[in-house]
Amino acid sequence: FHLPKTKGVPWQLKLARSPIGGLLVRGFNAFSRGAVRSCVTRNPMPKAVADAYCAPYNSWANRIAVHRFVQDIPLKPGDRGYELVTQVENRLERLKGIPMMIGWGDKDFVFDEHFLKEWLARFPEAELHRYPDCGHYILEDASSELIPMIDDFLSRHP
Repeated sequence: FHLPKTKGVPWQLKLARSPIGGLLVRGFNAFSRGAVRSCVTRNPMPKAVADAYCAPYNSWANRIAVHRFVQDIPLKPGDRGYELVTQVENRLERLKGIPMMIGWGDKDFVFDEHFLKEWLARFPEAELHRYPDCGHYILEDASSELIPMIDDFLSRHP
């Protein structure tokens, strides 16, 4: 679904989408390097793991997909992909009744409480597991807790 009406665009995404964003994202790998620091909030990501996350983006040319990804986030009508997100959003109700588990990191700077409220409004029956000290890369932050919950969920809903 689209950015909730109550949610502003985070400054990090605004900066990456700005005229200087190309230099930051493609020149300095700021998006990927920033993500491995700010998206894991319980325990810092080990350097070797952070380097592995960033390895595919080892040059100006190899960072174009990351830059385009940020530029292509559809925020308003007319943006590339806006209509596609609208179509998906309008069809989300088709998933009602399907067992769903949500593992949610409360410290995710993009997908925050505003997004969680939208998910829960659409899927109030979803099994929710919140992690107040975890960020966007929740499987890095809480793998020891979350993976057994996922296994359990899948065994209860084959």
